[in-house]
Amino acid sequence: MESVYIRATPTATTMDVQPTCTVIGGGLAGLLAADTMIRLGCKATILEKAKGVGGRMATRRMGGQTFDFGAQSLFGRTPKFQSMLESWKHAGLIAEWHPDLSARVREKKHPGPYFKGNPAMTSVPKYLAEGLTVHLQTRVTAVRTVDAAWSVETEHNHIFMSQALIMTAPVPQSLALLEAGGYEPDRNALAELRSVEYTSCFALMLALDGPSGLPAPGAMTLDGEPLAWISDNYAKGVAARPGAVTVCASEAFSNEMLEVHPERITQILLDAVRPMIHAHVESTQLHRWRYSRPVRTLQSSFLVADTKPPLLFAGDMFGDGDCESAALSGTAAAEFLHSTFCPTR
Repeated sequence: MESVYIRATPTATTMDVQPTCTVIGGGLAGLLAADTMIRLGCKATILEKAKGVGGRMATRRMGGQTFDFGAQSLFGRTPKFQSMLESWKHAGLIAEWHPDLSARVREKKHPGPYFKGNPAMTSVPKYLAEGLTVHLQTRVTAVRTVDAAWSVETEHNHIFMSQALIMTAPVPQSLALLEAGGYEPDRNALAELRSVEYTSCFALMLALDGPSGLPAPGAMTLDGEPLAWISDNYAKGVAARPGAVTVCASEAFSNEMLEVHPERITQILLDAVRPMIHAHVESTQLHRWRYSRPVRTLQSSFLVADTKPPLLFAGDMFGDGDCESAALSGTAAAEFLHSTFCPTR
C-alpha cells in the first residue's frame, strides 16, 4: 500500500482514498513486510535512513576492500524460513558456509546448515528491494496521527501520509519517533515494547597489506575477551583480494565500553587481534551497533499497538531475535494487516 508523499505544510492532512501503508525500516523485516503486502495485492512504501537496505545485513567498502560487518550468516529453524533460504540459494543469493563455531555457540544457535551472502550479506536485501518503493537516506523525525491516518515526518520537511504503519526499527528508536509526534501507544502494548532489551556490538574492519593467515575456513567464534568473532572476508568470498578482516567484540565488552571514545576501542581490539593475523594493518574502521541484538524479546510474531489507524511493530525484537525472527515477523505482520484492515476489492 503505497504512501502518499507530500511536502510538509501545517495543514497537510489530505490523502488518497486508496488504503496505504508506510513501513519504517529497510532491514529484513521491513523489506519482507512490504514484499508480502505487494504479493497480496496491496501497496507499501519503505522509509530507510541509511544509504542502502539491509539493516544489520550490512556490507561496507574501505581501503579498496569489502567487508561484512553486521550479521555474518543465516540459518533456518522453521520450515517457512528454510523455504526462503532454499529459494535464495536457488537464486544464487546465498551459499552454504561452514564457519568454525564453538560448541557453545553452535548449541545456542543452530546445528546448521549455515549460509553466507553471495557474494555478501547485502545480496538478499538488495534482491528483495527490487521492485519495491524504497526511500533511502530518509530519516524519520516524528510520527503522529492526523484525521485517522498516519503522518510520518522526515528531517527534510517531508511528510508521508498513510492509513497504516509498520515500524521495524529497534524499539527505543521507534518509541522515540512516536513520542516526538505526541503519540502514545496502548498502555499494555507500551509495557510490552519497553520490556525488550538489547545488547551492543563493536565491529572493527581491518584492511591488511596481505593475507590474514587465519586458518581455514577463515572464520571462527572466540570465547575470550574482548573478542567474540573474526572473519576473513576474502576466504568468505566477500572481498576480491586477500587482506580484509572483520572483528566483532564480545557483548560484555561492547556494553561496558559503549560510550568510550572510538580510538580507544579500536586500539584495544587491535591489540587483542594482532597475534592472530600475519599481515600489517594498513587502515581500520570501527562501527558501533548500539542495538546489535535483542537479548529479551517478545514471543509473539508481531505486535498490534493500535487499530484506528493500524499501527504494527515487527522485527527481530520478536521470537529468537535473529534474522529468521525478523523475516518471519515482517511477513506475519503484513499478512495480518492485509487480512484485517485491507478491504477486499
